[in-house]
Amino acid sequence: MVKSRSGTSGEGGSVAIIVALCLVTLIAIAGAAVDLMRFVYAKNAMQSAMDGAMVAASAAALGEATGAQPDSTKMRQIAIDYFNTNSLPDGALVQRIPPGFDPKYDATSDSVTSTLDFNVPMTFMRIMGFNTLTVHLVSTAKRPVPAPVQMVLVVDSTESMGDAFGSSTKMAALKTSAKTLITLLMKSPYAKLGVLPFGWLVRLDTSQGGYATPILDTQTLKPIDVKSNVGWLTFPTAPVIYDCTQWQVDQSTCKTVNGTCYKDGVPYTCQSKQCTSKCLSSVRRAVTWDGCVFLRSPPNRNVIADPINFNYYGVLSAITCVYAPIITDLVTKGQTYGTKTAEQFLTDKINAMAPMSPGIGSTYIPGALIWAWNMMTVNTKANGAIDTDYPLNSGYTDTVVQQRGVRRALVLITDGANTSYAVPVTGATAYQSLGLIANTDATKQAANQQAATDDMKTVCQNIKGSGIAIYIIALQLSASDLAYQSLLRDYCATKDPGVSNVNQYFFNIANPTELQAAFDRIGKSLTYNSLTQ
Repeated sequence: MVKSRSGTSGEGGSVAIIVALCLVTLIAIAGAAVDLMRFVYAKNAMQSAMDGAMVAASAAALGEATGAQPDSTKMRQIAIDYFNTNSLPDGALVQRIPPGFDPKYDATSDSVTSTLDFNVPMTFMRIMGFNTLTVHLVSTAKRPVPAPVQMVLVVDSTESMGDAFGSSTKMAALKTSAKTLITLLMKSPYAKLGVLPFGWLVRLDTSQGGYATPILDTQTLKPIDVKSNVGWLTFPTAPVIYDCTQWQVDQSTCKTVNGTCYKDGVPYTCQSKQCTSKCLSSVRRAVTWDGCVFLRSPPNRNVIADPINFNYYGVLSAITCVYAPIITDLVTKGQTYGTKTAEQFLTDKINAMAPMSPGIGSTYIPGALIWAWNMMTVNTKANGAIDTDYPLNSGYTDTVVQQRGVRRALVLITDGANTSYAVPVTGATAYQSLGLIANTDATKQAANQQAATDDMKTVCQNIKGSGIAIYIIALQLSASDLAYQSLLRDYCATKDPGVSNVNQYFFNIANPTELQAAFDRIGKSLTYNSLTQ
């Protein structure tokens, strides 16, 4: 009888071989995974170091004077220093291939770029014939350009802005610095910029917008009244004024007398010649509106909401308005204004700014801030159309602000405290006016000053609450204005949460060099750089 033999021994040998082969395969796969993890780590680490080096090099522009030529040597050295400090060293994980890290500045794209090739040595993958894996990296960072921006320069234009300031005047130094900021911000892909010079009144540009129409006398064809063409503007009853066309002066009565004159609303003693005279003939003055606007009555004085029900008031036939500077509403990059680009138009307007004539005007900052706020705010209806019931609609809508990440800011430049206050008239249709703080009963001056201060604090808080940043340039304030300087810093200048606003949003300026540095810093705070590859 033939006995059968068990196959257990042969089968066991086969299983052992299979298990051994599987283990080798699993070990090879695990080893390859380890190698690939080392490869990915090296690639990511070197890419991160390159990206950081490119951003650091391109950001060198933030330390250069506005408009300066790019310093390619400096940028290259910054990139090399950063990369050497933060990249992986040559060794078991990275083997750089010449020429290695070689950053360069490209003027055409205004960016810093570099490539890098290196090998990552393999360990387990050598079994499969891969001694190294090669990595090719590219990194490019564009030099800083302004973010999408909407900004208004709110410029004190009272008489004292003509005072000496370094080798020039405050106004001359301001114009030089302001133009560098305009040039920088106009490099933004989306920019809307405006200039709002002010004294005690704000003067709109009546050549644009069709705000009002004169009503003519049917006999003389001279304007005797003004009709508003917009829902947010009201005019008071037209004043009846007669101007003398022929005087008879009694020279024997002429004498020099002491009187009171004003500079920025501050009184001082001056002399004038006075004579007895009489008018021989006169003519009724034509009523005019030169664009000057008063504020609204309380409680709407320090907000901009609902102007259709609570109107602003136009100032009729006011001599002081003729001398007030005209504001420049927001202009948009890429559009033309007559034959001029937006930048040329704004530059010309800045060049034309001048201190107000001696004795004309005073300072009321809250009113200027209200109109800067109006300039930067575009209200829309439910269907998205611009609501023309609101004044000045040249800004970006909230939708565009959110979509493009537009940064909204106003820069207030002033060299003194408020010297005017809002007369406390009440009633929705009352004609709101301003008064000189110094030209009132001495017992009321402190209260009037406090009223102007309270208005300014409230307006500043409301503007910041609407999402608009406020930069303050306190221009050579006198020793008597130290408390006012603190007010501007603590209540008006923006404060980032957890960050000191020293040299960030508030600048106490003593000379033209500091003024230029402040404008440079403001421009760069509205600037960003980015990786493009």
